[in-house]
Amino acid sequence: METLQQQAETWRQSAAEAQQACLHAENQARHWESAAKDLTRERDALMQSLYDLQADLTAHQQRQQHQTRLYDQMLMDLLHRHAEEVDFAASPPHVRRASAIPRLLAWCRRQMPVSLPPALQFVRPQLHKLLIGINPVAKVVARSTFFDSDWYRTQYPEAAALGAHPAYHYTVIGAQAGHDPGPWFSTRRYLALHPELAGKGVNALYHFEMEGRRSGRSFGANNGMTATQARHQARAPALPAQEKTRHIEQAQSQLRAFLAGADNRLVFPPHPDPAVSIVVVLFNNAALTLQCLMSVHQHLALPLEVIVVDNASTDETSQLLERLQGCTVLRQQENLHFLRAANLGARAARGRNLLFLNNDTTLRSQALSAACEILDDEPSVGAVGGQILLLDGSLQEAGSILWQDGSTSGYGRGADPMDTLYQFQRDVDYCSGAFLMVKRAVFDQLGGFDPLFAPAYYEDVDLCVRISEAGWRVVYSPRIQIDHVESASYGADGNTNKHIVNNRERFKRRHAARLQRACAHLTTDELYARLTPGRYPARLLFVDDCWPLASLGSGFPRAYEFLASLCETGVFVTHYATSPGNTGLMASHDTLTAGVERAGGGQGQLISFLQDRKGYYDCLVVSRPHNMRAVSAWLEQHPDEAARLHIIYDAEAIASLRELLRSQARPGSPAPSMSLQDEMSLTRKADTIIAVNEAEANMFRGAGRADVRVLGHCVDLHLSPAPFEARAHLLFVGRLAEMDSPNVDAIEWFIEEIMPLLDRQLGSGYGVDLVGLCADELRQRYAHHARVRFHGRIDDLEPFYNQARVFIAPARFAAGVPLKVYEAAAHGVPVVASSLLGRQLSWFDGEDMMLADSPQEFADACAALYHNASRWSAIREAAAERVQRECGRQEFGRRVQGLLAGLLTEAPAASLYAGESAPDQPGSGIQLPLSG
Repeated sequence: METLQQQAETWRQSAAEAQQACLHAENQARHWESAAKDLTRERDALMQSLYDLQADLTAHQQRQQHQTRLYDQMLMDLLHRHAEEVDFAASPPHVRRASAIPRLLAWCRRQMPVSLPPALQFVRPQLHKLLIGINPVAKVVARSTFFDSDWYRTQYPEAAALGAHPAYHYTVIGAQAGHDPGPWFSTRRYLALHPELAGKGVNALYHFEMEGRRSGRSFGANNGMTATQARHQARAPALPAQEKTRHIEQAQSQLRAFLAGADNRLVFPPHPDPAVSIVVVLFNNAALTLQCLMSVHQHLALPLEVIVVDNASTDETSQLLERLQGCTVLRQQENLHFLRAANLGARAARGRNLLFLNNDTTLRSQALSAACEILDDEPSVGAVGGQILLLDGSLQEAGSILWQDGSTSGYGRGADPMDTLYQFQRDVDYCSGAFLMVKRAVFDQLGGFDPLFAPAYYEDVDLCVRISEAGWRVVYSPRIQIDHVESASYGADGNTNKHIVNNRERFKRRHAARLQRACAHLTTDELYARLTPGRYPARLLFVDDCWPLASLGSGFPRAYEFLASLCETGVFVTHYATSPGNTGLMASHDTLTAGVERAGGGQGQLISFLQDRKGYYDCLVVSRPHNMRAVSAWLEQHPDEAARLHIIYDAEAIASLRELLRSQARPGSPAPSMSLQDEMSLTRKADTIIAVNEAEANMFRGAGRADVRVLGHCVDLHLSPAPFEARAHLLFVGRLAEMDSPNVDAIEWFIEEIMPLLDRQLGSGYGVDLVGLCADELRQRYAHHARVRFHGRIDDLEPFYNQARVFIAPARFAAGVPLKVYEAAAHGVPVVASSLLGRQLSWFDGEDMMLADSPQEFADACAALYHNASRWSAIREAAAERVQRECGRQEFGRRVQGLLAGLLTEAPAASLYAGESAPDQPGSGIQLPLSG
């Protein structure tokens, strides 16, 4: 018995020890499990970092390409803006010289390589300077912005060894040898870009400065690489096939790294109400699929769902799909091909929009949000696509064209996506199925992709045509960008060409009536075919100095409203900037003007632009006298265009009147550049003239112009809520960047002559807030004045209007209508202004505003408004009523509509789409002038 008890005790001890061992083992297991999880997390983090670095590198390369294009454009703009500093226009043309001069130059050239006696070496620099002075080519080279003497000596020691002046050496020897004049200009590249110059002995830099600059030729930039570096690092560009192979190899390496991590996942959080359902159809190409899905993963800020339809892939696709979380994966037992698989995926979708996305594409930033924004904000749009970019960064398509014979083409293929031809939203025939976002309600209503076109090809064209015929628009937007490994997604069955040919014939039979309205493929330029037939009743060209940013003042805020109202009429608008500067880069893609084509070739290319698009436009709107002068000169040479086009001159202001008033207000200022009679005569080619007020309209009528309309400003009422007692300061809003402008003159006059008088009545408890882009000289001049506050450009003016008791507008010379007064009144701030502005507005002194001309009168008027709350309130209310009556948006739009009444009665001439007339004769069936 005792033995049994001892054995039992032994077993209990053994069991306890075993239990302790088990607990210890469990603890150890938990420890190692935790360590393994930590290692897994670290590995996953490292893998994710690798993917992020790869994505960042790709994005950086894309940004670098984009920035290079921007820098090129900015440099060209800089050269145009500073052309007066180089002033090659004043250089004499390279004409035949007197007979003695060539002999002298020839003799001097023969002496160049010969060493002069030591005693005469000092003569060489003076001789070269003499030769440069009498050689027009060398003279231009020496003055060129692109010629760098120090750089040239360093790069080409032989020039220094000869003791030659760099400009003379480049002119006589260097250019022929292919030397570059500086680090930013390539002689060889310039000649290669312009092959018509080859073999003519043309000096590249001289040609650019005398001809190329004016005509907007590319200047052959070295892209930051010196000539020596270029010679050592030059290599042949990669062929497209090589680029594609290299891209796929990189994608496969990325896939292997992703699959090597057992816990690597792509997680797409579920959303109860996704904005878009992304349908991706797969057949193999797992590596490209991973890239595609990772690019989608970068857009998770937008509520989305991903639906993957796998057409029985045989590569690593199955392994990849196992790593997806939150996606709907529809695995098929056979290859349904694109059409049937896409319809299957669409039936599983819950989003309000459907995106059909090829698995050989990657999304760039904002692509999804921009597409959803267009579909959500524009009820008339049924489908949207964007820029599809090839691996080299060039365009595959910017919207697509459907031709009369049923064939199709991508607009802009091979071009620079940043070209202004592709940088505006427009209605198109169709957008490729590589990226096609459709409202789900529209897709469902039309029954999806038609099985008639199975297995693939022409299904996207057919869907877009049916969308258009059902009353919705199909839109292309440059804000949407994707990269595409072309022809890598479709599961080829050896019958691709057969499918294309068969489905094209099916499409032609179904849409025969639509094809009759399409452009003829062989006789029509893409410029005409890029717009959906019948969508735009007319095409209009708007010529002004630059894109109308409100911050520029000088009538540009009104120009913007005019442009937006033109778009609302339905016409197609091209805006041509004659002095683009950098405003094209600053311009934002707002909804109202997103469909405006923005051309910015400058004054030097305006005539060339008009010539290239001769016959394209139905209406021409020209703003400002110098632009009208240039257009009139072209119309004189082309009377057929003068007779066909309806020409509208928009007199933003009568410039000669403003300059005359300036010369009277500021003794010693430049005399007016033109007389009033000269300015009136500029409008003789115009069918319709627009003035900003009745006073200036009557001046045009007095000059014999029959059709003169008035189009003022468009201002919305936003009365600031602060009461009289809560306001303490004076306010001025306007551009102060130009020292000779009316605004700067007004502020100088107010600070120096009016403000001391006002201080006697108000004391020093008030301040003067000056809001608007300001010249440094003006800031420095009044830096000592503590109560004069320069704020620069401010986007949100509400706080300033809300604290201002009086708005000042002491302009002594101006023309047009003062928008600043309208805007101040719209915000509920009473105005004290000069009687000149009162006459321009036809507002009454003491009722709608306070008017004064002398410093004492102006100070008295400000003090009266500042102290008298009842008068302040009465003028505030009367001015607000004026704004509502004179600047209402509805009335502004009605007047713009009236300007185009004749154009809007019928669409452009039918011959455009019948393919029976040359593309230089569009719109000839529209009869003008306008009525109303």
